[in-house]
Amino acid sequence: MKTKNSEEAAQKVSQALTQLLLQEPFFGALAMRLEYIADETIETECTNGKHVKYNPNFINTLTHEQIKSEMIHEVQHCAKLHPYRRDNRDLETYNDACDYVINNELVDANYKLDDTWLVDAKFKGLSEEQVYNELMKDRQNKPKGQGPQNSKGQGTGHGKVEDAQEQSNEGVAEQEQNWKQAVLQAAQQAKQYGNLPGFAQAMIDEIKNPAVDWRSALRKFLETTAKNDFTWSRPNRRYLALGLYLPSIRSEQLPPIVVYWDTSGSRWSSEQMQFAGNEISGIIMEAKPERTHVVYGDTQVCKVDVFEQGDVVKFDPKGGGGTSFEPIFKYIEENNIEPACFIGVTDLEGSFPDVAPGYPVIWVCDQKGATVPFGEVLEVKL
Repeated sequence: MKTKNSEEAAQKVSQALTQLLLQEPFFGALAMRLEYIADETIETECTNGKHVKYNPNFINTLTHEQIKSEMIHEVQHCAKLHPYRRDNRDLETYNDACDYVINNELVDANYKLDDTWLVDAKFKGLSEEQVYNELMKDRQNKPKGQGPQNSKGQGTGHGKVEDAQEQSNEGVAEQEQNWKQAVLQAAQQAKQYGNLPGFAQAMIDEIKNPAVDWRSALRKFLETTAKNDFTWSRPNRRYLALGLYLPSIRSEQLPPIVVYWDTSGSRWSSEQMQFAGNEISGIIMEAKPERTHVVYGDTQVCKVDVFEQGDVVKFDPKGGGGTSFEPIFKYIEENNIEPACFIGVTDLEGSFPDVAPGYPVIWVCDQKGATVPFGEVLEVKL
């Protein structure tokens, strides 16, 4: 049932959206993809990628410019694909991380946000996943119930992001793809008017050149390793009829592997470490190596667990302190382990051996833009 209060709020939202279309075509075009619903049960606003729910009582306390900022904030949640990126992260903390990223960008673009918005310059340049990691780490040391704050010790958050509401993974994937296309189209229109926000270019670049999903890349790494074990003693029959003497694959089974878990002062929370461990364990069990050596270390080898094929690989890190990768590779050599590959789970803040090992190495790391003297780096977004 519509009330005078809800009708007044609906009119204000409509006016704000009309001005966005006329004055800021990038946000205006994206805002028109959403359905706007009055809902007094929510605190401010929220979006799940299909609609924006808003509290009419809250909207009626705002000026016209403030309502525009609120709508832009919700559109940014969708344009940055927040309803599709949470995975198993804590929803409240994930919301705050997304808010910090959006609001820092809006402030840099000269939008007026008051002290109730979550803004903190220390998070500039970080992804939502990286801000989430920092917030999880900070909140372990804060009193229970203490909420998010900005750099002035204030802030309640504006707008929430909800998970996409679809009946299937295919439906969610389609909705996410539709938003990617919408962002590209809105950017093209805004460029024609010479009115594309500077920070929108980063979103466009990410859509056109998406980051590799680390889980898929790790699976591919193990699959490739398993099929690189060739032998010349048994020629490949497929090519003999052509007069070609080529090696055949010795076995489709993956030889033993080594997983190194950096136990120094980790950047990840216990929940994130458990999530990463579960994902890596599942990938290893799919690959079915003959044996998995799990080595925990900081400046030395702290603990070693060995799992046979078919065992459930469980991670139980032990250690703490600095980081040095030399003792890990030395341990492998001294114990005559000949791994098909090496998977290192680390922040990469440590010293490396002078000489690369003679087997493939991949580093699973949450550091953006990290470089290594050898091996490949998979940037993990936890």
